[in-house]
Amino acid sequence: MWLSLALPLLAGLSVFLFGMKMMELALNQLAGPQIYRFLETATRTPAHGLVTGTALTALLQSSSAVTVISIGLVNAGVLTFPRTLGIILGTNIGTCLTTELIGLNLGAAALPLL
Repeated sequence: MWLSLALPLLAGLSVFLFGMKMMELALNQLAGPQIYRFLETATRTPAHGLVTGTALTALLQSSSAVTVISIGLVNAGVLTFPRTLGIILGTNIGTCLTTELIGLNLGAAALPLL
């Protein structure tokens, strides 16, 4: 029984870590001056990072994806760790805002807002 639990867990973890390494290598190769400039302005302060993280979470609809991309950018040396803290906080806020908007049931207000 232990083997039936440990084997899929180890396989999933190894695939995840392999994907992170591949993303790190790809981001390192693709990171040109424009990406550095964009990330520099988007994460200049923690507040900028918070807004960027919230917007990216709203765009991608996945806080986990934004967090993993942020970690990959740190591993690739494109971003520093302190700059990602605002982004990760923003992803959590974006997820909470999405859940709250779903819970408010804004269906009646959708047509006038459109």
